[in-house]
Amino acid sequence: MRNNDAKYLEQNDVWFRIIGIPIVGLLVPLVFFSRTIDSAHYSVSASFSIFYTIIYWHICRYFFIISNKKFPNLKDNSKRLKWVSGFCLLFILSFCNFINVCLEPHICRLIKFDPIHLPTPLQMNAASLVSFLVIAGMYESRRYHALWGKTMVEKEQLERDNLASQLEGLKNQVNPHFLFNSLNTLIHIIPENPETAIRFVQKLSKVYRYILEIRDTDTTPLSNELEFLKAYIFLLKERFGDNLHVNIHDMKGMEERHIAPLSLQILFENAIKHNIISSEKPLMIDLFIEGDKLIVKNNLQRKNQVQEGTGVGLENIKNRYQLVSQKDVAIIITAQSFMVALPLLNIDKVFTVNNL
Repeated sequence: MRNNDAKYLEQNDVWFRIIGIPIVGLLVPLVFFSRTIDSAHYSVSASFSIFYTIIYWHICRYFFIISNKKFPNLKDNSKRLKWVSGFCLLFILSFCNFINVCLEPHICRLIKFDPIHLPTPLQMNAASLVSFLVIAGMYESRRYHALWGKTMVEKEQLERDNLASQLEGLKNQVNPHFLFNSLNTLIHIIPENPETAIRFVQKLSKVYRYILEIRDTDTTPLSNELEFLKAYIFLLKERFGDNLHVNIHDMKGMEERHIAPLSLQILFENAIKHNIISSEKPLMIDLFIEGDKLIVKNNLQRKNQVQEGTGVGLENIKNRYQLVSQKDVAIIITAQSFMVALPLLNIDKVFTVNNL
């Protein structure tokens, strides 16, 4: 069996067909045609039934592959079932009546079998429809079982990635180096400008509170992330002064679109970690909308030695976007700039395990 078939059927069905076709083919005469295994006409009826089952099975299988390619997402499952059911039923009923009218009399003459012992057209159509439902039911149940198993794996992966993101954000904020810099900045601000020192503590508190509040969320509105980011930028500006320039462009109309929480903080932290920040070489970070993407762009001026980190920040963001939306995070690097494009998500199109 081709690998692509297994991919779209969510299963390798070689043995499923080898075992299933004879069972269905042998049971149909017993259930629908009032035959018994020891009756004189059972072997002929069973042969016809197996022949029909082989054709029905592989046609149904083909339409299932096509429909799974056309409608791969579970949210489109009702469309997929209507599509495959319509095509399969149309073929099965057409094929059944064509064989019954055109070919079966000739086959009976060849094997010297009296057509009077054949099932009626009504029996044949009923058997064909039930055979289709049995075959479709077996494929659907196996597909749902496979998808359920995959969903549980993805749920565990999402939980691990969310935890990694939280730990990444907390590590970047709570690690001794960050705390030392924040407290050192605060010490210098207090005697010079007590009011600014109070604002600094308030913003620092806001940063921590946001990180704790979004720990259980898969996505967050852009407006929430921007509000958090402004508090975070305030802390950075007090530390780096005019050596850090942040330009947040107009986000009007996009505030309720969703992004992965803490993704902006991780991208800003990466830019600061990997680039020189000085009066001669200020770091410029731009945040703007382009189409349905949120772009974070900074000028590229790499440090000779970079702070040691976990290296999971960007990968974590990409993995979470794939799991909740199946959309890719684009990374574009040129000689002058480093740019990350985050998809802006519609909440009704975000995939969560609870939607199943």
